[in-house]
Amino acid sequence: MIETLTKKKLKQYGFDRQAILHLTTLNDYECITVNNMGYFFASNKENKIYSGIEGKNKYFEKSKFPEYEGEPKEKFKTFEDFFRYAVNVGSIIITGNKNDFQYDYSIAESIHNFRFNDFLVSKGWEFANEKAYTENLTRENWVEYLTHCESENKKQKEKGEKTKISWKPKSFTPQQTETKTDKLKIELGKYGFFELSKVKQLSETNKQRLAELISTNALPYSIAMFEYLGFLKYLKAEHFTSDYKLFKAVANWFEVTERAVKGNIYVLNKFSKENRTRYTADQQKQTVQKNYEVLK
Repeated sequence: MIETLTKKKLKQYGFDRQAILHLTTLNDYECITVNNMGYFFASNKENKIYSGIEGKNKYFEKSKFPEYEGEPKEKFKTFEDFFRYAVNVGSIIITGNKNDFQYDYSIAESIHNFRFNDFLVSKGWEFANEKAYTENLTRENWVEYLTHCESENKKQKEKGEKTKISWKPKSFTPQQTETKTDKLKIELGKYGFFELSKVKQLSETNKQRLAELISTNALPYSIAMFEYLGFLKYLKAEHFTSDYKLFKAVANWFEVTERAVKGNIYVLNKFSKENRTRYTADQQKQTVQKNYEVLK
């Protein structure tokens, strides 16, 4: 989804204060972020915010991740780019509360930045030598560093200490892992999603795109799309004997709270007294219809 850039939208999509300040005051400023709502790219040069599939594409494109490089990266200019790449190819896994992903990501980045600097010092890097630091931002050093981290992590576990970061020392390359979309497709398939009339008439490619739209956009969008496709009505008629069971199942698919599912389903009813500021699926009705029409 592509929208006009506004301060309200930046806050809604989880951009931090510094990013919002720069986007609203500096010329030709662009910023990318990822959180539990998805991938986002904002540009005051274009005066646009990209979310959903478009946001993910921009996020990876601007970060020059392996999906768009054709081969793994070997060197990096900044630690921020270095760390972001590591997270997205599965070399670093943030394992904290998904609702606090941005906070956990920032903490993990800070910890690794500090530890990586210590690691480079142990290898002879002269602290504060920026040129030498940049030259050390290589895949080879990172894999060696992560091997060191894995050892330290085991020591922490033996002591009973807990960490929100886990390490995969030999996985600093893109992994053929099951994606968020793949997992959702499996769940949807169990409940007849791909047998819905509006879904069956799409090509296989566009069925995949539809699943990506649902899995990468925020929950209100996904709920609105389910409603438009007739999936919510079908689930109630064929699979769930109560709203509570429906809310619980959908919450598991998207790893959100049952209350969030309930609120977004209920606001689709124009007579509902749900908080329409907090639950916004009703505001996505036109968007999901337009997106579907593009896929037909």
